[in-house]
Amino acid sequence: MELHLNTYGSAIRKKDDMFEIWVDEKKVKISPQKLTGIIIANAVQISSDAIQLAMEHNIDVVMLDQYGNPYARVWFPKIGSTVLIRRSQLEMLKNPMGVDFIKRWICLKIMNQYRFSKLLISKRDWVPEDLKAKQESIRSFAVSIYNSPGSLDELGPTFMGLEGSA
Repeated sequence: MELHLNTYGSAIRKKDDMFEIWVDEKKVKISPQKLTGIIIANAVQISSDAIQLAMEHNIDVVMLDQYGNPYARVWFPKIGSTVLIRRSQLEMLKNPMGVDFIKRWICLKIMNQYRFSKLLISKRDWVPEDLKAKQESIRSFAVSIYNSPGSLDELGPTFMGLEGSA
């Protein structure tokens, strides 16, 4: 759940390992386990303890100007899941299994285009002959990508060219 605070004079602070929100003289306590983000608009106070509690629970804090545009963000300083995923993706590029995965991914994309074009053609009464030839070339691009030997450094430009042509 995201917490949006946009009432003038509102405040958020930490009390007993929970967020205490004041809005129009009313106090509400919210557990940090329930929050994924805190969005703070203009003229809202937040204590440093509340920011620390948010960081301990990996809660993103975003501050908005009077027009609703973000001007500041507070993130957790340690490596999160997004960074770990990107690092693993980069490591996979140098692995032969990663090259095989990329080949399969591109072939699936191209074959989905092939199947979709085949479906569209089947719904037409009249189809130009060159369209059928182009459809077959799409399929041949997928086959040539899948059967290409080599590393990603060697195959990258070829893959981009064939995928773009399909």
